[in-house]
Amino acid sequence: MKKTYIASLIISVIVLVSCAAPVKLAKYPEPGVTEIPESYYNPKYCEQPENHESISVLFTLPEKGTYQPLGSILVSQESTSSLITTSDEEQIKEARIQACKWGADAIVIISSDEARSMTYDVFSGLGSKESKQNRIVAIKFIESE
Repeated sequence: MKKTYIASLIISVIVLVSCAAPVKLAKYPEPGVTEIPESYYNPKYCEQPENHESISVLFTLPEKGTYQPLGSILVSQESTSSLITTSDEEQIKEARIQACKWGADAIVIISSDEARSMTYDVFSGLGSKESKQNRIVAIKFIESE
C-alpha cells in the first residue's frame, strides 16, 4: 500500500512539474483564407505530430514574391506558479497546428516577448508572474513559373 502511494505521488509530481501553462491562440487569416473543411480530412489530422511538424519554422521572411501570407497568429502563455511554466515549444506547436489548418508550408516567428514580474496577493503573499508571447505569420511558398 505504501509503495503504491509513494509511486503515485512521484508520478503526480512529475506530471505537474512537466506541465506548461495553457496556450492562448488568436488567429487572423488573410482575406479569402479559410480553414480546410474537416470533411476533407480526419478532424485530428493537423494535431498529429507527423502532419504539423512538417511545417517549417523560420525566423525571417523569405524573399518577396516567393511566398503568400496566409494569416497572422498570436500565441501567448501566462503563469503565476513556479510549477507551471511557459514554453516556446508549446506555442510553436499550437501555431503549427493552426498553420496546418490553413494549408501553410511554414511559419515565421516575427517577434517574441517575455516578461517576468513580482506580484503580491493578500492570501498567498509574494509571488511571480511570467508571460510569453510570440507573433507568427503562416506562409505558403509560391512555385516559380
